[in-house]
Amino acid sequence: MSLWLILATSSFPLHMIWNSVVLETHQANAYVAITITDNFTEGADWTIPPFATYTGGPQLTVSHDGVERLQQQAQNKSLEWLSAESCIKKYSEDLTYEYGDVLIVVNTSTYVPSDPT
Repeated sequence: MSLWLILATSSFPLHMIWNSVVLETHQANAYVAITITDNFTEGADWTIPPFATYTGGPQLTVSHDGVERLQQQAQNKSLEWLSAESCIKKYSEDLTYEYGDVLIVVNTSTYVPSDPT
């Protein structure tokens, strides 16, 4: 009986050490990048194009409800606004942990150079 007691008391610390090895895992967010103009945040009408640019990885589809939700969040100012540099840095990583879908605001005004003469 004492042999079993010695075995149990000596193996318990070893068992706790070996089972305490931590395997760290991260959840990566799949995201959709949507190009918008300023008036999208003011409630302007929008459409989902019948095509999408696909560059690899899991193909995600954009739902009407998803875009509508993002528009409402943009109107309520509940989205986090990032500078262009910060956004590129965050989304250029292979796995994005911190953020989900992204709205990319573009300027659609046409640049007309002045006449140099």
